[in-house]
Amino acid sequence: MKRAEHLYKNWQEKAEEWKNLSFREQKEAVKKLIKGVRVKEDGIEVHSESEKTFIPMNLKKKGNKCTVVEPEGKTNNALLKAVVRAHLWKRQLEEGKYRSVKELSVKINIGTRRIQQILRLNYLAPKIKEDIVNGRQPSSLRLADLREIPMLWSEQVEKFYKLAS
Repeated sequence: MKRAEHLYKNWQEKAEEWKNLSFREQKEAVKKLIKGVRVKEDGIEVHSESEKTFIPMNLKKKGNKCTVVEPEGKTNNALLKAVVRAHLWKRQLEEGKYRSVKELSVKINIGTRRIQQILRLNYLAPKIKEDIVNGRQPSSLRLADLREIPMLWSEQVEKFYKLAS
């Protein structure tokens, strides 16, 4: 058995040996282990000396480029960051760390209008917040979609989950 395949098969036992290899040695081991990669319409096929592994995924081809389509369940970092900021800023304002949105704005160097937009996210339905935190929000939901938030939670869910349809 070749050294690269041996490292791969016994990765738990050989973790220290792998860590002690330089980046160049690790790269060479991976090159020896993977004999080829073939991109297909419904996924990627990886070939090693002894086996062929298929990794299913949604791929979108445009001209000569092929991109992976994000599946549901992927965290939208912009949404997550905005929800976390909204919660943090609300708490800081309530606790008196900042006396006003204007003071917060000056301290963090973000416009008051933008801060007010983000603070409105505190009024999102709990289900929507939970889905954003857990990466289960509709993949089509963007931060810009949340500029106008209906008052009723049921209307929010209907509006923002309808966007995905």
